[in-house]
Amino acid sequence: MRMTAYRKYLAASNQENEASTEVNVSESKTLEGMIPIEEFAKREGIAPDRAVAMIRDGDYVGRLVDGEWFAQIEQNPKASSSVSRVTESDPALVGLFNLFAVVSVIGGIALAIMFWPGDPGLGREWEPNAYFWSILWFMSGLIEAALFAAVASILRYLNKIETNTRA
Repeated sequence: MRMTAYRKYLAASNQENEASTEVNVSESKTLEGMIPIEEFAKREGIAPDRAVAMIRDGDYVGRLVDGEWFAQIEQNPKASSSVSRVTESDPALVGLFNLFAVVSVIGGIALAIMFWPGDPGLGREWEPNAYFWSILWFMSGLIEAALFAAVASILRYLNKIETNTRA
């Protein structure tokens, strides 16, 4: 009968002095402090498939060993769930793209002010097309900022995936 990875881990921890254990050293280190996904899901009150999806999204720390998922047991008693959250910081590019977004909005506003038509004089009015360049620069700044913010969000999401799937 084929032993599951978790049973192999338990066998290794119970029989540390025996040379004939069925789990290798790297596998036992991988499973230290982890529980099977079914047990984790039961503790959290969610379906095992949802637990795996949350691990893949970077919400929880987990590993896939011999085709079976394991979730890390909570180490921080202040956290609300029974597994630890991924706490790695965002890559530097995320901050850079967020900075670009802020600068784009400020630049759009500054250019809109620069191109705003001045006082047309006493008794005169500007035609609506006189405001075209001002409105164009303002909208360009907003659109550019939205694109930079979207790229930052994508990079943050990809970093969460990379962090959580690292072996």
